[in-house]
Amino acid sequence: MNNKIITISVLFGVAALLIGWDLYVYFAGENVDMITNVIWTTSREHPVLPFSVGVVMGHLFWGRGK
Repeated sequence: MNNKIITISVLFGVAALLIGWDLYVYFAGENVDMITNVIWTTSREHPVLPFSVGVVMGHLFWGRGK
């Protein structure tokens, strides 16, 4: 199997798991534990994390063009 197909499959699988977990937590009534809330809380306590993610995204997508 082509490595590109494996990589795309893994990314979609992880995204599906994260969405599934978020829906499970939402319907269980524990909205504080949803992924967005955890990210917001963590970024308030450690502001270097969102900055680091921004640097990585800039590195990955800078100069991609059209």
